[in-house]
Amino acid sequence: MEDEDGTSHSFIVKVWLERTRSAVHGPTWRGRITHVPSGERQYVEELDAIALFIAPRLAALGVRLSPVWRFRRWLLDLRRRRRSMQRASDAAGSSSKAFEEDS
Repeated sequence: MEDEDGTSHSFIVKVWLERTRSAVHGPTWRGRITHVPSGERQYVEELDAIALFIAPRLAALGVRLSPVWRFRRWLLDLRRRRRSMQRASDAAGSSSKAFEEDS
């Protein structure tokens, strides 16, 4: 909950290790962060995303964030896009492999 004078924010953070069946990718950290006053919730696949969720709220309090934060945001988005493309590629590969086995 925010203080009455608007100088703080509260968050609930939960992280867990998710084991996958894929030997290639191995276990992955997952998490969820909730901004208590607004109830806004975000699930994360990278622990860096927790800090990126909090950063705009710090900026709203007048905290000056360095240019490193913009770079980290860009890098995280790039990783997400690559991971998404890899998953799509893996799914397409397994679908065509199953098709070949049925033929």
